[in-house]
Amino acid sequence: MKRRVLLLCGLLLVGWPEEQGEPELVERATFGIFFGGQVQERNEVPFEIDRRKQTQRLRVDFRAPLTRDVPVRWEWDRPAPRGKRPTPSSRVTELGNGVAPKGSQRFETQLELAPGDPLGEWNVRLFVDERLVLDQRFQVYSEASRRAAEKRNEEDE
Repeated sequence: MKRRVLLLCGLLLVGWPEEQGEPELVERATFGIFFGGQVQERNEVPFEIDRRKQTQRLRVDFRAPLTRDVPVRWEWDRPAPRGKRPTPSSRVTELGNGVAPKGSQRFETQLELAPGDPLGEWNVRLFVDERLVLDQRFQVYSEASRRAAEKRNEEDE
């Protein structure tokens, strides 16, 4: 019994043995609207398809320069196209992938809204080396409709 207690205490002091593997690669993963080199994280994204006015990005910052090429993939999940009756199974998922090259400390990709894309709850998931590093829900809304509703509310007051 004493031997087991001593072994357990030793493991707690030294650390539980882990599988040999590489350390965590990702320092930070973000999704948001791109402004002047920065990604502004958002829970709401206005529907804007003009890339000169707005772009959405995924960004991964690595803890250190990569020692090998690292696969990156993402899922851009959205409601069914406008006009279709929404059901849980009527969502559309667009898949993308890329590679963060050896020596890099950052990976970025742009995600674009397209004409006819629906408003509502969207989700983006990002995997680095097959590990989920970001799973973020956000709302895509019509800025013009929101402004009109706000104006109506002000007039009603």
